[in-house]
Order: sequence, then C-alpha cells, then structure tokens
Amino acid sequence: MLFGLKWCAHNGFRTALGETYFLLLAKCINREWKIPWRILNFIEENQNLVEEYGFEINHSYRETNQPADRLANLGHTIAGTQVFNSFVELPKHIRGLINMDRWNLPSFRVKHTKYAQIAYEPP
Repeated sequence: MLFGLKWCAHNGFRTALGETYFLLLAKCINREWKIPWRILNFIEENQNLVEEYGFEINHSYRETNQPADRLANLGHTIAGTQVFNSFVELPKHIRGLINMDRWNLPSFRVKHTKYAQIAYEPP
C-alpha cells in the first residue's frame, strides 16, 4: 500500500482509491482501529500520504477483486519492483480478469483439495 501511495503522490495523482483485502491495514490507515506497534511507522507514513493528497483507502474482500489478488500473488514470484503503466503490459491472465470485471462477468475462486496419503490408525 505504501509503495502505491508513494507512486501516486510522486506521479502527481491528486485522487486515488486504494483497496486492500487486509482489513487491519484499511482500518488502521483510516484511524478506525488502534495500530499495532510493530507496523506503527508504516501505517503513520500511509496516513500522512492519505491526508496530504486526499487518497481513499477501502477494504474489499479478496473474492471481489481477482485482478488485484493475482497481481499480489505475482509480486511474490518476481524479484524487484515492477510497475505496469498500461493495460497491454499486464500479464495475459490479469488482462482476462480485468475484462471479466468490465463485462460484469462473475469469477470464481477454485480451491483444490489436497489429499493426504498418510493413513493413521490409533492403537
């Protein structure tokens, strides 16, 4: 969140809407919940940017924003920082999810069940 807010501020955006599925983050930035001391500095920096530039931070469930969820997952697999400046720069599967959102088509999360190969019989 902090990187995104700094990027928006640096690039001259005066309005931005940030959405996170991390409820604690949204509530702390919006001063609705007490900030855990371990993340106090990061939250205060976010709060300063939100107040200075008039940004808005909202909570949304992971299922309601599939493109953002997939981009977050992608962030764990690449080294360094990557900024996508246009729609065509996004990975193909992300563009597909965005188009589904544009067309108001539902998307579903599929949970794969992992079967245990170990059978335990108590004595």
